[in-house]
Amino acid sequence: MSTKIQKVDLALDVSSNIVVVLEVLSFVELLGKILKNKMKNNTGITLSEDVVLIVLKLLKTAPSYFNNVEKTFVEIVKDNKIDSSDMPNIIVLVQELYELIYKNKDTKLDSKKRGDACASTLKFLVHTLVEERIIEINKDKKTVFLSTTDKLIDSFFGLVNLHKELKNIKMCTKRFWW
Repeated sequence: MSTKIQKVDLALDVSSNIVVVLEVLSFVELLGKILKNKMKNNTGITLSEDVVLIVLKLLKTAPSYFNNVEKTFVEIVKDNKIDSSDMPNIIVLVQELYELIYKNKDTKLDSKKRGDACASTLKFLVHTLVEERIIEINKDKKTVFLSTTDKLIDSFFGLVNLHKELKNIKMCTKRFWW
């Protein structure tokens, strides 16, 4: 179940009275608006144009993935820490995102670029969850949480890329050994 985010916009009516307009967005809708530049991106994560296009397509074709990211990280921060019991859930998110991007027939990315696209996408999602206060992190711990999460995500995708590199090395060495 997706959390609804409330954004408050102020507008003046004809009689100069202030009217409060509530815009209720799901996480998927919020991401779509951010990526289409209708809302300011406060995450500090910059996505390339290619990655933005990939994520926009995934928002349409696989919105459940983004809801799973939200649900998973809401559960993870309930105990105010990321520990070893959270790793399997994060690994599932990493695997699902990699598979979604891999199966996307519109984009041709080599495994390194695919891993980088996945890492920046997942970091963007986590930063958005924190910056939009969908998951609550104490102000004094927010920087450490985001930094630790970024390192963790980079490590996971580093392993994905390492596996591909080792596979390529093995294939190259096979050619020299008959």
